[in-house]
Amino acid sequence: MIKLSEQLHSQVSSFSWDTSKDPCTWTGVACNNFSSSVIKISLSSLKLTNSSFLPIACQIPSLEVLDVSKNLLNSIPGEFLSSCGVISTLKTVNFSWNRVSGSLPSFENGYTSLEALDLSQNLMSGSIETQLNALVNLKSLNLSSNSFTGSIPINIGEVKGLEQLQLSANNFQGTIPEQLADYRNLTVLDLSLNQLNGRIPSKIQKLSKLEVLVLSGNRLSGEVPGFFSNNTRLQRFAANQNEFYGSVPSGITRYLKTLDLSYNNLSGSIPNDLLSQPNLQKVDLSYNRLIGTIPGNVSSSLVRLRLGGNLLQGSISPINFRNLQSLEYLELENNNLIGKLPVDLCSCQKLSLLNLAENKLSGELPTELGNLKQLQVLSLQLNNFVGNIPSEITQLSKLTSLNISWNLLSGPIPPSILFLERLEYLHLQENKLSGSIPRTIGNLSSLFELQLGKNHLSGEIPLIPQYYLNLSHNFFEGAICSFDEMASLEILDLSNNRFSEPEEILNGLVNLKPLDLSSNNLTGSSISGNIPDTLEDMSQLSYLNSQLGCLRSLDLSNNNLSGPIPTILQIFGYQTFGGNEYLCGYPVSNSCDTEEGGEDGLSFYIGLYLSPTQKSSMINLSEHLHSQVSSFSWDTNKDPCTWTGVACNNLNNSVIKISLSSLKLTSSNFLPIACQIPSLEVLDVSKNLLNSIPVEFLSSCGDISTLRSVNFSWNRVSGPLPSFENGFTNLEALDLSQNLLSGSIGTQLNALVSLKSLNLSSNSFNGSIPTNFGEVKGLEQLQLSANIFQGTIPEQLADYRNLTFLDLSSNLLNGEIPSRIQELPKLEVLVLSGNKLSGEVPDLFSNNTRLQRFAANQNEFYGSVPSGITRYLKTLDLSYNNLSGSIPNDLLSQPNLQKVDLSYNRLIGTISGNVSSSLVRLRLGGNLLQGSISPINFRNLQSLEYLELENNNLIGKLPVDLCSCQKLSLLNLAENKLSGELPTELGNLKQLQVLSLQLNNFVGNIPSEITQLSKLTSLNISWNLLSGPIPPSILFLERLEYLHLQENKLSGSIPRTIGNLNSKNLIELQLGQNHLSGKIPLMPPLLQYSLNLSHNFFEGQIPKSLDQITSLEILDLSNNRFSGEIPDFLTTMRSLTWLLLDNNNLSGVIPTFPSTVIVDTKGNLGLNYPPPDSPNTNHGKMSIAVKIAVVVSAALFGGLIAILGVFLSMRLLYKVHDIDVQSRQPDLPVPLAVESHILTTNSTHKSNIDFTKAMEAVSNPLNLVLKTKFSTYYKAVIPSGVSYFVKKLNCTDRIFQPSNHGSFGQELEALGKMNSSNIMTPLAYTLAADSAFLIYEMSFKGTLFDSLHRSSGTLLDWVSRCSIAVGVAQGLASLHGCSTGPVLLFDLSSKTVLLKSSKEPQIGDIELCKVIDPSKSASSLSAVAGSVGYIPPEYAYTMRVTLAGNVYSFGVILLELLTGKQAVSEGTELAKWVLRNSTQPQKWDRILDFRVSRTSTSVRSQMLAVLKIALACINASSEARPKMKSVLRMLLNAR
Repeated sequence: MIKLSEQLHSQVSSFSWDTSKDPCTWTGVACNNFSSSVIKISLSSLKLTNSSFLPIACQIPSLEVLDVSKNLLNSIPGEFLSSCGVISTLKTVNFSWNRVSGSLPSFENGYTSLEALDLSQNLMSGSIETQLNALVNLKSLNLSSNSFTGSIPINIGEVKGLEQLQLSANNFQGTIPEQLADYRNLTVLDLSLNQLNGRIPSKIQKLSKLEVLVLSGNRLSGEVPGFFSNNTRLQRFAANQNEFYGSVPSGITRYLKTLDLSYNNLSGSIPNDLLSQPNLQKVDLSYNRLIGTIPGNVSSSLVRLRLGGNLLQGSISPINFRNLQSLEYLELENNNLIGKLPVDLCSCQKLSLLNLAENKLSGELPTELGNLKQLQVLSLQLNNFVGNIPSEITQLSKLTSLNISWNLLSGPIPPSILFLERLEYLHLQENKLSGSIPRTIGNLSSLFELQLGKNHLSGEIPLIPQYYLNLSHNFFEGAICSFDEMASLEILDLSNNRFSEPEEILNGLVNLKPLDLSSNNLTGSSISGNIPDTLEDMSQLSYLNSQLGCLRSLDLSNNNLSGPIPTILQIFGYQTFGGNEYLCGYPVSNSCDTEEGGEDGLSFYIGLYLSPTQKSSMINLSEHLHSQVSSFSWDTNKDPCTWTGVACNNLNNSVIKISLSSLKLTSSNFLPIACQIPSLEVLDVSKNLLNSIPVEFLSSCGDISTLRSVNFSWNRVSGPLPSFENGFTNLEALDLSQNLLSGSIGTQLNALVSLKSLNLSSNSFNGSIPTNFGEVKGLEQLQLSANIFQGTIPEQLADYRNLTFLDLSSNLLNGEIPSRIQELPKLEVLVLSGNKLSGEVPDLFSNNTRLQRFAANQNEFYGSVPSGITRYLKTLDLSYNNLSGSIPNDLLSQPNLQKVDLSYNRLIGTISGNVSSSLVRLRLGGNLLQGSISPINFRNLQSLEYLELENNNLIGKLPVDLCSCQKLSLLNLAENKLSGELPTELGNLKQLQVLSLQLNNFVGNIPSEITQLSKLTSLNISWNLLSGPIPPSILFLERLEYLHLQENKLSGSIPRTIGNLNSKNLIELQLGQNHLSGKIPLMPPLLQYSLNLSHNFFEGQIPKSLDQITSLEILDLSNNRFSGEIPDFLTTMRSLTWLLLDNNNLSGVIPTFPSTVIVDTKGNLGLNYPPPDSPNTNHGKMSIAVKIAVVVSAALFGGLIAILGVFLSMRLLYKVHDIDVQSRQPDLPVPLAVESHILTTNSTHKSNIDFTKAMEAVSNPLNLVLKTKFSTYYKAVIPSGVSYFVKKLNCTDRIFQPSNHGSFGQELEALGKMNSSNIMTPLAYTLAADSAFLIYEMSFKGTLFDSLHRSSGTLLDWVSRCSIAVGVAQGLASLHGCSTGPVLLFDLSSKTVLLKSSKEPQIGDIELCKVIDPSKSASSLSAVAGSVGYIPPEYAYTMRVTLAGNVYSFGVILLELLTGKQAVSEGTELAKWVLRNSTQPQKWDRILDFRVSRTSTSVRSQMLAVLKIALACINASSEARPKMKSVLRMLLNAR
């Protein structure tokens, strides 16, 4: 044992067994007191990498248990197999959660007493033959979560005494072997998540002791057999996510507790006896094709009933809900249910989730809903409910989500809403609610999102402290109230109301991102007079530092504002200010030195009459517009100067402005008519669906001498840039951004001699950066971001001496920054981010007195940071480059400097002590900086709010002066080499919200003064050398969410006062791996997620007080000295999902826990398992993969499944655009092909493809594999035996019409030539009269959605997830960079990414952009935009699919891979949830999928790096998102 200790210490220096003491007292060691011999060695979770110690452990001849799980071992050495094999007492070997690779080792020599072998969660591969045949006493075998192939093994011990067999999450193929029935003692059989096919063999019914049978996530087919109805022991049968068809067999639930047949192809009605069996607790038949009504005879023991996503009809009234007092989850969403919501349903006292959304329910909401006291989620949206909102709903004190949107509800919002104290999501939009918003709504302190849009509300707006506020499309009027007390507000939509005065609306809204005040009656003499200075500051933040999440989108259009536009707001572009007739200055056309607006800017055109010619032209224009958009109407009986969007000059009675923005115009034929107005100055047709700029427009409007501003932004204009060579001599502003224009730019703009502002951003222009923008070269603003420009930055740009704003970001530019850029004396903003620029950062900017912002982050710059670069700057961002050398001494000292970001470069040396007093944020993390930070004069930094120096090599003590920064709200010094004691002066940082000092070498006690930081939400001082007690004054940290004290040397008892830590937001309390002891006091009763007391010295019985933590999900008491029995109260903790009791001294029988709770009890030799007949016989033996899956699924909102995301997105799986599913009924005729063509040049595919067989496959509904929004996939087996996908394009809603067969074929032929393994390219196609069928190679792993969200027993590891992310990025980059023009994706989601293997993704549905006409869609917003949760925010008003929109959708897929969550969960979009929780980087760990990030620090580091990329992709501003090639490059670097 001493030799073993030495070996282990040589690997892990922190590991120490006290060799002066008896080894039987060592942690992880257990001995037999009678024979004085070691019987157990547990070396779990020590980060061991070398297996050399194993043969030494095998020198203990009395060894019974060897546990080396949760390490980093990559092999099982032959010496171990031979030496441990001769130990006759060895019963258990556990190698799970390591990195063991290669084939399964042979256990042929010895191991005659081995009963349990766990090799799960490794990297093993190959087939399994006779390697385990000699294990004659084997009872439990777990090989799950490896990469084993071949057929299911049947040689597992000659005696065939196996009781538990877990083979889930491998690559086993073929059928389920009948020989498994020879293992008559089997109680648990898990074959889930493999590639098994065929039927369930009938011999399985011979397993009379079988209690759990899990076959989920395979390709099993046939009808579900009925022989399970005779197995009296079977408690759980799960065969979800397969290809079973036919009806649900009657009697199948006779003895079951749990049945899961969801996500199959089952049809017919639900058997009358299915729900009535007395033992039945959980039934999931969701997302099949079931019809008929729901049986009224339902068992009183039922806990969960999931029937959503079927075709069920009728009422639910026949169910006797009064008898269902155990029911907790009722999910019947997305069916065709009718009738009223039965009052009896409200008698289910334990109901916590009720989802009846997307049905046809009607009538009034019963007042008895208030009786559901345990209800947490109520989803009744998309029904036909009428009447008032009953006030009794506000008695549901545990409600976190209330969604009754999209109904016909009327009347007021109940004032008693204030009683819903836990409410996070309140969705009341799209009803007919009236009256005012009750003031009491301001008391909802947990409210995150409030949706009240599209109602009839009016009156005052009370204080509403949440993240997202939507009051649009109501009748609010007068002055907008002050929002200065709503500092957390990030999204504010007040559009389409009657507000007249903005007042000081933005004071204090430091987190606001989009702000929409459009279509109101805002008036005023100047923007600066109506929008306060706060807005200007926020606007600066928006482009100076996007990571602050400040204002990124502003819409003031269609109001009555007047006067000059402040320079700082001009970045938002014309669309922000359109529809305000008398605003002046850039980006509108009116010059501020004219007098045309009058003095008051109000009611300019009363009594104004146009000439007959102009009036006739305007009426003609009105008729043309009305012919396109029937809802559009200008009152032709009135003067055109009074029409919406029209402005006139009251001095010469002429039209000067026509704004036709956001009308969904599709045809450009009206444009030449608009050009018949000779006095026109401004023409705005932005935010429409126009696909061309006609030649007639260019010729007729070019002759208008007064025309100064033309705006075609946010349309679908494609093709090359049109030529403006004829006329347009006075044009000052041209905006063609956010279109589909392509090609290079030559001399098309050279004749625009008066041009001052040009915006061509977010198109697909290529070639070199253009330099011909008007011969006079008077250009002031040039925005070319988010295109595909290549080459270097041309020096000729320096000839435009009036440039104030130059944005070339997000292109493919390379080379160095030209030296002539310094010749632009008026330049204020220079943005070069997200390119491939290289070389050294030039010393060109130190003499430009006007330059305020320079951003060149995310490039490839190297060399040192030039001295003097910040002399006049306010903001410098050079992060994510390859800069090296030291930081210049003068860089941080300049008087105007506010923000510096040099993070994640390779900077060395020390941090200069001379720092400007104006500095607000300093980010230097992720470099190689050394030395101390003591030389900085922190007493002078009274404006400093954010200091981020993490992940460097800083040393020394934490300076006391740092604690004088009174505004500091974030301090991150983690992962350095800081030492010494923590200063008591930390208590002076009264504004501090986040303190991250982990992974340093701090010593001494935790100063009690830290507990004076009343605003602190996160305190992480883990992984240091702190000692002494935990301060009793910890109770004063009332806002604390995360308390991490683990991995220190803290001692003594936990202070009793910790129970008074009543922060409602407390999520984690981590006290593990310290020296704590004594009595465990009452813990914070509101602790929400995790309590970790592991690896301490607690002893005695487990305290009863723990049952007071009702919301706790994970409780870790492992590796202590607890004794006695496991108390029964642990089995009744409702929210508990994982209980860790390993390596204590517990004894007695393990009590029965609910099936949702995972219990780890290894290392307690006195514990006994329940007798075989007990319903709970697998504690401590359940598959780790299954455990993790259960924990996470339960941990998401306390065990509630992601209801809203499922019924919104899965509705599209089998029911698209409300089309009936007749196509899946039998006996359909074979489609009659009009023409067929092979596209592939591969000779094998050419010879294999059989169009006749392909069409026959489509006619058989049993071949249906997958249905996405636009496509239906069928499996076709060609006579050669090869399988192909045959995809039918869903020709619904008029959006797809393959009438032009020639053009269609040409498009497909071009796509078929794309050479990318990550794109599903068509091999052949067939055209029918009204349909198209495409043939592809078969992908055998299903969709990415399946692997992430429907896998019940496996876990996609990080290597696979990262490979998938890179593969999808490669495919998308190829599509965007296609030589014939970018290929856009209409529906990019995890459901349209198919997997050839667990690491090989393919993007599907790539042809849609070539064959779909969105303008012909008669469906909802998302009919073309994609799936809910993936739609970029700008689509709501652009109705355009763009490159940037694809990047957004890809960002959501990245988030799915990082978090394990669906794109929509519990009514919240994943992107919104992540943005909400990513404002503070030290909390990013909480965002990640803990099951994956916990595996190693390197995995965690990579995941955090990818999270940064994902956040860039889902940026609210489409222009700020990187191009896919940049994304791909960043992903490759992150690996």
